Amino acid sequence: MKAELLAKLLPSSCDMSSIRSKSNDSITSEDVLIKISYARLNNNELYYVLSKFLDDESSRGKMYYNLIEDLKPVFNNQESNELVSKYVQAGITESIIIKCPFCNGTGVLLFKTSVENCPHCKQGDFIYNNLIRSSFVGVKEKDFDKEKYRKVMEKLQDIEISALDKLGDV
Repeated sequence: MKAELLAKLLPSSCDMSSIRSKSNDSITSEDVLIKISYARLNNNELYYVLSKFLDDESSRGKMYYNLIEDLKPVFNNQESNELVSKYVQAGITESIIIKCPFCNGTGVLLFKTSVENCPHCKQGDFIYNNLIRSSFVGVKEKDFDKEKYRKVMEKLQDIEISALDKLGDV
């Protein structure tokens, strides 16, 4: 796994004064792994943390399939699996990708003769609106079901809050 990124996951770890690594007082990937193992995260919480903070595609895929199964009742099993999966994928993208992909989170676009504020974000954070969300789902804006999308986002927020609470970050 990406050990350097894993070490940056948490700003602090549990007291390990009896076990010291050779890296002085800095946090090591082993410290982070111990913190995660003691947090007792469920599968979706672990997948979410790994997806968001380490950009781990395999964890994102596992969470995606779990969420499709969890959210099928929200869609009353009337919708096609393809539509459910598109709503879930759009929700995962919105909850994990926060920084603007157009300006790489800087908030400005550099041109040869000028520097301009990025119209797609606010201070580097991408602005998700219903037009963007509907294009992620692959439907017209008027056909976009905001209530179903809200339920997908609530599920993802519950997973994130629960994971961060168990890790001691809330």
